[in-house]
Amino acid sequence: MARNRDPFTLALQTLRRLAAEGAFAPDQAIIILDEARRLKLSTTPVREALAWLGGEGMIERSPNGGYKGLRQDAPSIRGRYRLRGALLVSAITDAQQAGDPGLLVASEAEGLNVFLAKIVRLRGDDVLWRAYERVARQLAWLASAEAEVVPGYAGEVEALDAAFRQEPASLAISIERFHHRLEDAAAAILMMARRPINTRDDGMGS
Repeated sequence: MARNRDPFTLALQTLRRLAAEGAFAPDQAIIILDEARRLKLSTTPVREALAWLGGEGMIERSPNGGYKGLRQDAPSIRGRYRLRGALLVSAITDAQQAGDPGLLVASEAEGLNVFLAKIVRLRGDDVLWRAYERVARQLAWLASAEAEVVPGYAGEVEALDAAFRQEPASLAISIERFHHRLEDAAAAILMMARRPINTRDDGMGS
């Protein structure tokens, strides 16, 4: 159900961005009162927003009923890459079986994650898209680290688009190979992402 820009929406948008940036320490409790004070809101919209983010898979429920940062270790990161790759391959396979030659058109201005999301979005399968969006959000905070760790990352969009233009069937193979590289580098990517963490800035001022 759509909501107007109200305290809930403000809390949801801000906390979702922070979660996507990896601001919540893995397995550490998210203190509702602290977040409410930081956002200058009451605890009710913050609690509602955290419940929403829990449903999106951006944070996790704690045994005590509260919320905590999403688990971020090499096996979980590796599993998310594997899932994202499988969803992409599924979207490409569906497009080919449907005889859809215009699966996507790359743009030099778009980054890799935008390019990958387009592959799934253009299939028009809402269930597939929701599953992809969930795992993509969980991986979004690693993008900068991926670029530093994975050789040739910067040219991956062009390489994938070239694979599609040469032979559409090769796109799924290229996507799968790329995600295998990410899986193999998961530990190094996570280590790079955890380097002296940036000072947290919620954009709300002091």
